[in-house]
Parts: sequence; C-alpha cells; structure tokens
Amino acid sequence: MVKAIIGHPEKCTGCRLCEISCSLYHHGVSNPVLSYIQVHRKGVTVDVPLTCTHGEDCGEDFCMTVCPVSAIDRDENGVVKIDQDACIGCRICYQRCPMHVIRMIDDKAFKCDLCGGDPQCVKVCTAGAIEFVEIGEKEMEQIKRTKELVKEVF
Repeated sequence: MVKAIIGHPEKCTGCRLCEISCSLYHHGVSNPVLSYIQVHRKGVTVDVPLTCTHGEDCGEDFCMTVCPVSAIDRDENGVVKIDQDACIGCRICYQRCPMHVIRMIDDKAFKCDLCGGDPQCVKVCTAGAIEFVEIGEKEMEQIKRTKELVKEVF
C-alpha cells in the first residue's frame, strides 16, 4: 500500500510552516515558491494544503504517462519521482496535473518526494492538517473532499 501526505483543510490554519520547511529541506532557503507543498486560500477561513499523493488523487501513472521523455517514474516504494537529469522542462506535467502540485523551478519539474520517507512538512504541522499515512478507504474519501475544494480554488 502506498504512503502519501494527505491534507485536512478543516484543520489548516494557513500558517504555511509546511511550505517553509519544505523549501528549507530541499533548497536551503525559506521561500514558499520553492516548496513542493502549497497552501491555497479558499475564502477567509479555509486553507487547502496540497501535495502529490503519488497517483492516489489523479489516477495511476497520470504524470508518468504525459511525460514525453519518461523522466517521471515510480520507485520501489511506490513514490513517484522526477529525474532532474532527464527532465527537459516541457511543462506538460505541470500544465496537466489535476491537483496543481508540480512546480517548475529553473525550467525543471519538481514535486513532493516525501523527503525520503520522512516528510518535513508533517513534522512542523502543529495543527495536524497534513498526515503521512498509508492510503486506505478513509484517506481516499479525504482526498476526494480536498479535490473538490481544489476545483473551487483553481
């Protein structure tokens, strides 16, 4: 069973510490633009934390299928990863991602890699708005609810 990060918008306070911890871990700077998790504001009181759920939200192998150079693949743990050396920066995965969680940085595609199995964003979320869990029926329902909110945000 795949483990992924799922968001709970009803718990999110919009503090964006998850974005800061992600950018610090991956790029060494505090810059939300470089984060692989994004918090989107929906109205005054609802913030929606989003990151890649490794095929659980968009359909199996979606981003892998649209990549023209096969730079996106699944590792032995089921984590969908982007090979930066193979990525040509065509932006197709970025444009087609239904959850809008692929980032373009310096003409390369980036997305959540689960920090090697120890997601930093989950560690700093004191509100419990993001969890690193095995995806089961309950988690799929949460993902579906979040996906509905995403449609309203974008």
